[in-house]
Amino acid sequence: MTTQILIRWLTCAQVCCLAMSAAIEPPVLVNQVEPDYSALTSAYIVDITRVEMTIAPDGIPFALKASEGLPDEVITALSQWQFRPGKNNGREASFDIKLAVPVRRTITPTLEASYRHSWWPSGELTKIMEAGRRMTPEQAVGLEKRIKKLPDPIEQRTQLLEYYTTQDASASTRAARAEQLLWLIQNHPDAEILGSPMAIINAAGEPLADPEATKEAETLWLRQSGLHNDNFKILAHAVNLLRFTNPTKAAEILLACKDWPIAASWLGNEYGFKAIGVTGLDPATGRPIIEPDDRKSEFAISAQTALLGSSDAKLVLSGLAAVISAGSTVAQRSHLPSGYSEYCEPLLQHARQLYPKTSFSCETSDDKGQGELAAPRSHKRVSPARLIKKIQPKYPPSAERSGLQGVVNFSALINKQGQIEDLEFLSGPLAFYVSARSAVSRWEYEPTKIDGNATAVRTEITVNYFLRR
Repeated sequence: MTTQILIRWLTCAQVCCLAMSAAIEPPVLVNQVEPDYSALTSAYIVDITRVEMTIAPDGIPFALKASEGLPDEVITALSQWQFRPGKNNGREASFDIKLAVPVRRTITPTLEASYRHSWWPSGELTKIMEAGRRMTPEQAVGLEKRIKKLPDPIEQRTQLLEYYTTQDASASTRAARAEQLLWLIQNHPDAEILGSPMAIINAAGEPLADPEATKEAETLWLRQSGLHNDNFKILAHAVNLLRFTNPTKAAEILLACKDWPIAASWLGNEYGFKAIGVTGLDPATGRPIIEPDDRKSEFAISAQTALLGSSDAKLVLSGLAAVISAGSTVAQRSHLPSGYSEYCEPLLQHARQLYPKTSFSCETSDDKGQGELAAPRSHKRVSPARLIKKIQPKYPPSAERSGLQGVVNFSALINKQGQIEDLEFLSGPLAFYVSARSAVSRWEYEPTKIDGNATAVRTEITVNYFLRR
């Protein structure tokens, strides 16, 4: 999306949303500053990020709120925009406008690693899942009876889903598991558990497979994706299943989400899985189910072609990560999937054209964690990042004199050494941005560890600016 298109879109949005009354005169952009990317010399990706800008009565940007983190170059540029002030009943007034901003992001090893799709439950969901895992058959029967009297038993249904996913497969287990999952899709499509492998109902290939329930789940997700076509969380949960049951529809959903930053990553994952014949995930382990014949399907062939011909680094790297993770996981249990090397090597070479420093390797014997898929549960010991050095931000003098207060939110990537490798702005008044960024960028952490091994994580950081009375 070019700058000119953005300006026309913005003007249209202002006219349609704000100029509905003759008393309202929306602000008009008179000076647009483009981000200075001259220092960006290595490979990068482009994300279209949704931004809501609050314009002060004097026509100067006051605050921003973004769907994804914005790098310093973008914040610096947006803060210099100028508008002819908007008016309400003849008086200059503040306005909120919406932008679709193309953002360039440098590809780093940590960012590349994030394209290996993973799923880890939040602390609260972990407790709920553990309760379901410890449940006895008698307790499960009792809970089944109680939930019928509860108005909104999302927590209890999640516990039962965990319980039935860990049981020996039988017709009754499959039916009970499907009941919980279908209820969650219908009543809480944004439930965190629905983004996990546990939310997969396979048509075949593993003991809990249930073709009838698979079709019901697909129908429900198609309905939910239509009702919530602007809710990215729900769309991600829908794609989690549809990429296996209805890949054409899943691709349609993702291709339509032009301003969803992770849409290309999800699409690459779908293409990569289908390219080597992945037809589902084992809900109990997260391991791929591969049917070699599926590589010959029309969608699989188009997926193979799309990845090899794409110039979108995020799409290609995500697809390559899916191919390698699935191939490596299967190879660890038995042998390489049919056609793995013949497809992986050309795709790797294509990825290197877009990102020469890629760390991906088609060698399944390389122990780099590239074969690890996300499991719905984990017995791993996770130690979250802990702040060990905090620099207190200085209150900007101009903001202090005017009595301005507010909250600034950042998206931070903490590397394996506990340092902030990437710090991006999410929301807050622009008057506090420089102060907050200068301080937070120097914070240090005890890194996140999984079974004692340090790992990079992305987290959100909040900085409060409040004056003492």
